[in-house]
Amino acid sequence: MINSSYYQWGPLLYHTKLDKVILKDLEDTAKKSNEYFSHGLNKLKNEPNFSKVDIKKFKLKLQPYFDNFCEAYNFRCSKDDNFSKILELQNIWVNYQTNNEWRPPHFHSNCEASFVIYLQIPEGLKNFNDVDVEYQPGAVVFDYNRKDESRNYFKAINKHIVFPKKGDMFIFPYDLNHYTVPFYNKKTRVSISGNLIVKERESND
Repeated sequence: MINSSYYQWGPLLYHTKLDKVILKDLEDTAKKSNEYFSHGLNKLKNEPNFSKVDIKKFKLKLQPYFDNFCEAYNFRCSKDDNFSKILELQNIWVNYQTNNEWRPPHFHSNCEASFVIYLQIPEGLKNFNDVDVEYQPGAVVFDYNRKDESRNYFKAINKHIVFPKKGDMFIFPYDLNHYTVPFYNKKTRVSISGNLIVKERESND
């Protein structure tokens, strides 16, 4: 008998479904959000920021999901000491992606983790059967340290391609590269994104 073990590798891409009540609250808040927001990657015509008051409100509502991400990190990735800090919401903005718009490959900065929540998904995004799944209209790609795969016999799982549904929430480390593929539909896909910073957990003493 051969004794063996293996090590977890790569960033933690966390997925969950958001509570319907919180999802509806986010949808309503997104509709009234109109503060200007720009980060230098804007390929979308409409991308407003949440107000400071709304960000403060959703700090409380979304905190259980951020805590659960940290628990998942402890289970999957932690080495010697458990991750004893907390992730705190820093900002939220709305992404309105419509016909032929896209977000180029990028990662976030000035934070430790980021998230995206999908509020509305248009039906009938056009599929091209002769195009690789990574480039299918409407795809969202999370990509980590990809290199030439032509000679990679022992392929690593270094990307995940998702076609999000309403209520999907993804949380991931700030440096996980990601991008969206344009689609050809006059309806709009609505999501919110945000950044998280690490804070010391308050003592109960």
